[in-house]
Amino acid sequence: MLKADLDEIRSLGTQLGVKASAIAQIAAPAKTSIEAVVMPDAGIEDLLGRITAKLETTLSKHSTAVQAMADGAATAATTYEGVEDVFRAQLTSLTEGLSQ
Repeated sequence: MLKADLDEIRSLGTQLGVKASAIAQIAAPAKTSIEAVVMPDAGIEDLLGRITAKLETTLSKHSTAVQAMADGAATAATTYEGVEDVFRAQLTSLTEGLSQ
């Protein structure tokens, strides 16, 4: 892989990290909006509470999954570079040995 490809993978990882943070931040405004719309004693507080809890759980799961993809992209790029460095060193050693 070219360095540009690895940089692109790292960039994607960074972008995914930002998206994970954005997903995690959706829950608070959504909860506030739901609470603002519900009239007290309307009889649906329990239902809206369950919807809000489910929304928070789902957003948390999605945020965690996206962050895992971000971490995976960074790890993949670093691992590939490590393998490439070892291969390059072995190839250099081999070619130097053949030229002697």
